[in-house]
Amino acid sequence: MCEAIVISHSGLHPRQQLFYSELSKRLDLAVVMPKHWTIGLTPRDPQIVEGLNLKMYLLPTTNLGDWWTAFYLGLEQVFERVKPDWVLTFEEPWSSFAYQTFLLKEKFKFKLHVFSWENLDYPIPEPWQSFYKKVLNGCNIFQAGNKECLELWEKRISGISKKSFILPQSGIDTDLFKPLNIKKEFDLIFLGNKIWPNKGCAFVDLATRELGLKLVDVGEGSYNFLFSMKSVGYGYYLDTPKYYNSARIATAHSMDTPRWKEQFANYFSIESLACGLPVVNSDTSAFKEFLTPLDGECVFLTEQGNYTLFKENIKKALGVEKRLINYGRNFVKKKFSNKVIAKELVKWLD
Repeated sequence: MCEAIVISHSGLHPRQQLFYSELSKRLDLAVVMPKHWTIGLTPRDPQIVEGLNLKMYLLPTTNLGDWWTAFYLGLEQVFERVKPDWVLTFEEPWSSFAYQTFLLKEKFKFKLHVFSWENLDYPIPEPWQSFYKKVLNGCNIFQAGNKECLELWEKRISGISKKSFILPQSGIDTDLFKPLNIKKEFDLIFLGNKIWPNKGCAFVDLATRELGLKLVDVGEGSYNFLFSMKSVGYGYYLDTPKYYNSARIATAHSMDTPRWKEQFANYFSIESLACGLPVVNSDTSAFKEFLTPLDGECVFLTEQGNYTLFKENIKKALGVEKRLINYGRNFVKKKFSNKVIAKELVKWLD
């Protein structure tokens, strides 16, 4: 079995750990992640899923939270122990974590995988812009989160022949996220994590008030002053399916900024669909191209900034027929389950 190391700051999230656990059935896998995570400048303890057959190295870092100067301490020692055939970087390719991994490529003779969503044109200062180019030019294979990302990648490496493919960063555990026999206490569920304008908080708040609906937030619990609703806080990820199932629909309205293609609500949307909820979301982020086949049935994609349409789509979602809800769950199982994504990823590494 192929020896591989995953380098991933998001490995601290249980969703990623469940995916890597599935991936470890196909690769002899070790996962490197930071010992702590930050929300803004606040350190957070990781949520580690118990009972996974997964080798995890939680390494201390320098300057965690700073993309340009955060480095893993002890990374080279992990490479000496594992001796990987492949290293899979689920980091932004312009981050210091990705460049640090690239610098070890020659010494340890591994093949380098690089992943990104569609933020390859993020404005990067020198000398990191030069480091970024080395990572892109020096990788053996590139995994694009969506079609837009792949097109940007092809422009970036024009004239250089490399393998590339389109596949999301991970799947979801469709045995965990499934319909449950729970009373529908709420009309809407919203996953609030940061109180930033591009997260669409104001749209969700206003629509909830104007339509007279009950909303539950399972984010960081920071919206108590903003929403007239129940805020349960994020808590433990493995508990979230019961909150998804306590609502009739899932809603978000993320918006792009001049510097960033918004990724918020990608996985929130497919986890909701897996639990049997219709989804109302904006037409931003990587998953719009994947969810287009469901648009108008159990997914309602809304033009960014169009509040009137957003509110109308909430009304439509609340009236979705059960057969279409089942169609949404089956679609996710076929396209986005951990088993499907892990199998496809390993195929590209052969």
